[in-house]
Amino acid sequence: MMEISRSNLTLEHLYTLLVVAKKKSFLDAARELGIVQSTVSMRIAALEKAFGAKLFKRTLYGVTLTEEGVMVLNAIKSALGTLEDAGKRVKKGVKEEKSAVSIATCFTGGIYVLPPILDAFEKAHGFRPELVITDTGRVINKLRRGEVNFVCFGSRGYANRYVREKCVFMPIGWDELVLVVPKYHELAKRAEVALKEIRSYPFIMPMKHSEAYGEITAMSPKIKKLMNKLNVVTELESTETILTAISRNVGISILPSLPVEEAQKCMPLSSVKISGLNAKRTFYLGCPKGENEKDEVKPFWEFVKSYSQIKSAPLQRV
Repeated sequence: MMEISRSNLTLEHLYTLLVVAKKKSFLDAARELGIVQSTVSMRIAALEKAFGAKLFKRTLYGVTLTEEGVMVLNAIKSALGTLEDAGKRVKKGVKEEKSAVSIATCFTGGIYVLPPILDAFEKAHGFRPELVITDTGRVINKLRRGEVNFVCFGSRGYANRYVREKCVFMPIGWDELVLVVPKYHELAKRAEVALKEIRSYPFIMPMKHSEAYGEITAMSPKIKKLMNKLNVVTELESTETILTAISRNVGISILPSLPVEEAQKCMPLSSVKISGLNAKRTFYLGCPKGENEKDEVKPFWEFVKSYSQIKSAPLQRV
């Protein structure tokens, strides 16, 4: 009980379990919830840590509830039902105050880069900016239409003409491609691995045209050439399923470091630097010129400016 009380679980965590149990798939649950699959995985991992038990039996193709999972599911249904009944009795005139600051962000920025910044800002200022997570193209279009105050995008977003000409922006985070192996793999103890060494090991490839494949190949032109020479044992659709397969010794893979670092909190994984591969990606916070001086958004802009540890990171044209 103490673990649950200290676990910072939210209603989103509880509802995510309901949807995964219904869909029997992390990917299908993510689609229904309108979030990325890695977020579903992290929420379920947080629930399992809080309850101290595995809630789902995982395979590469789906999930089913364990006995403990069924118990937790029934408890969550009961708790949510009680909350729903209480909500119906709350006076309709009482409305939650909405944040005056909104940010549209790419998936990686919204899941890994912005959360610690938003947590720190909320502690300092007492409110949390609204976050809209979507792909980079829609992120920038939302800013153009005035639907949000800020955008967060990776290096590729800087190629957009509107961003270059109409916006001010600053670097707020970065990641890089790393080799991901099982925790006790023979390469796990290495400080660096050369690209040519990877060819001799079973490799897990992201499916072509998937979000994971596009993200990886965009970070380094060398990767596409390498992938034609690898010992590919399977192709999987998402970063989360690749990480799960690696943890089960199916093979190794190359992935962005941010989701790998998060997965290492609950999976037996190691990451190794790849020598000779210059594949770093910078993330930026931007807004239209002059908007960052407006009273309602200036506090957040100035806070992020002081919070960021990589202000001098160079812009990367792609």
